[in-house]
Amino acid sequence: MNFIIENWQIITGAVGAVVAYFGGKKVAKSKEQQEQGTALDLMQNSYKKFVADYELKFADMQKEIETLKAMERENLEKVANLKGQIEQLNEARARDKNLIAELTAKVASYELRLNNANEKKY
Repeated sequence: MNFIIENWQIITGAVGAVVAYFGGKKVAKSKEQQEQGTALDLMQNSYKKFVADYELKFADMQKEIETLKAMERENLEKVANLKGQIEQLNEARARDKNLIAELTAKVASYELRLNNANEKKY
């Protein structure tokens, strides 16, 4: 007991050093865990922002795709209508060509008769 009383300062210092050592380790470990937790929180927040931004961009692209599909449908209808008009114009052109050929033949016939009639007069 005398030993403890005589060396109480050294013993207290040694016990304090051991407690401080383990306490410091615990504080360092706690700080490391807190830093890891903070880093994880930052990562999660960044990921959430990325996902939200991605979802907005994806929704915008879906709207744009739907708009483009609607435009494509309209353009296909216009093309079909124009093809129908072209077909009708080709049919009219063929009729006009036949009519011109008939009229040209009639004009030639009339000119021939006129020339023959004029020759008979003279």
